Amino acid sequence: MEIIPLWYNPQTQKYRYARTATAEENKSVAEAVQARIAREFPNVQGLKGYFKHDSETGVNRGSSTFIGILVNQEWMKRSTGALWVPSVAEYKSLERAGKLSNDVYRDIGIVAYTAGSPNKEIAESLISQAQGKHNVPIVVPSFKALGTPTIAENSYGLDIPLSGDTSEVVSGKKGQEFLEANFPNRVGNSGVRGLGRDGGGWGASWGVGLGSSGGGGRVGDFVCGEATAENLGQMVMDIDNAQIEMLRKTQKQRIDAFNQSLGALKR
Repeated sequence: MEIIPLWYNPQTQKYRYARTATAEENKSVAEAVQARIAREFPNVQGLKGYFKHDSETGVNRGSSTFIGILVNQEWMKRSTGALWVPSVAEYKSLERAGKLSNDVYRDIGIVAYTAGSPNKEIAESLISQAQGKHNVPIVVPSFKALGTPTIAENSYGLDIPLSGDTSEVVSGKKGQEFLEANFPNRVGNSGVRGLGRDGGGWGASWGVGLGSSGGGGRVGDFVCGEATAENLGQMVMDIDNAQIEMLRKTQKQRIDAFNQSLGALKR
């Protein structure tokens, strides 16, 4: 596990940070999300995409808009809201820190331009939900601002509601400026599209398929939170102490095996 400071938040007087997920956490999250899909969305096309834990690398492979929402909700549930999947701003900061691999893609959020194609039914629904609150384009650069997908009669079998957390929703002129600043390679200006980082380019694929998922995707291998400098320092110490303890156990096992080998030579 690694703790990565991102920025200081003067409003909360805490530091925004990211951390890597452990192999055990990734496995547990994947199993919980897969169980939820089987329980709540067993026949839904939008959640049929590739998503599984890779026991060899310890990461979860696969990502789509819909899967990303569920993974984020699982992290928030198990941390009582203290940890979440990074937003666009947080991923950008991780990229500047040299922490993002360029051989995978990441889904992050959505943008609604018009009540038309692509993803017409979802576009109509989102714009209707935002009526009177947000002007198009409606940019949702974080899974935190998206609620639980609901069963719907469309090509995905799902609709995407906005959550109660609209603090990161950017719309109208500000939304357009946000897109221009953060997604220089974007294409299209209609319907609903996915926000993402495609193997090193922001918005390079400008995802049309909100349910599309492949083995090259990652979601939840980094999570974010806020903490005081003291708490972050303690986290780093806890990580080091855990690694030291593991080394001690490995050292003891090696010494025990060595002594057994020496003992065998006396017989």
